[in-house]
Amino acid sequence: MAEALAPDRIEALSPQLRRAARFVVDNPDEVATRSLRHIAEISNLPPPTFSRLARAVGFESYEALKDRCRASLVRGRVDYAASLGAPGVDAGNESILTRHAGLSIQGITALLHDVDEAEMVAAAKVLANARRVVLIGEMRARAFVDYASYLSDMSLDGWGVIGHAAVSLAAETRDLGPGDAALVLTMSPYATRSVETARLVAKSGAPLIAITDSRLSPVTSSAKHVLLVSERSPLFFPSYVVAALVIETLVGMVVREKGDEAQRRIVETARRCRDLEEYWRD
Repeated sequence: MAEALAPDRIEALSPQLRRAARFVVDNPDEVATRSLRHIAEISNLPPPTFSRLARAVGFESYEALKDRCRASLVRGRVDYAASLGAPGVDAGNESILTRHAGLSIQGITALLHDVDEAEMVAAAKVLANARRVVLIGEMRARAFVDYASYLSDMSLDGWGVIGHAAVSLAAETRDLGPGDAALVLTMSPYATRSVETARLVAKSGAPLIAITDSRLSPVTSSAKHVLLVSERSPLFFPSYVVAALVIETLVGMVVREKGDEAQRRIVETARRCRDLEEYWRD
């Protein structure tokens, strides 16, 4: 299904078929196990749209697309989601903490099962070798790219969030080029400014690393490396637990890649924090 619903292929479809494609990619368990009528109801799209989508991406019929979704299911994903009280599933007497923690564990388990570690290593090498790394994230993602900036400040040089200071975006991206890199974090509903900034940076020649929730995310077509994370949550807002894990891991991998240079910066930063009494002392 990855080839049939690849981002570059989906972009050529009509807006309505793109909506259907995004639903299929994000909900393969629903497509694999539920009726077309149910899929149409929960996606707010008419049933013939999915039949047209199937033919448009190379399947003989919707049933053939549904069969491919069945084959693509991660082992046990559907039953596990239901048992953890996924959104739309009756959680019985389970507490919000139990449901939220359960879905977070499920997201981390899926990450461990599905992640391409070679992709993460390659992304870390790109970031480690860059002269400058710009961090992109707006709205919900802003706090998490700020966190990435804080982590990198302890050991890495040239990392910083763009789009937040009293400086124009044109000025912040003016000198970017192939020797630099960018990291964008955005998940549905995608922040327009994040998408536009990521595309602008990619056009400068700087390789883009994208942490996002779907292969059909609007930033994947501009990215050199894509790291997919779950944001499922029983709450009224999507969860960034898995995204934070990926950010921390990626920064750690970059520090390891930089070796002694990064280690010296960590020691010096810690020393200065003590000298400035930034850490509490009894």
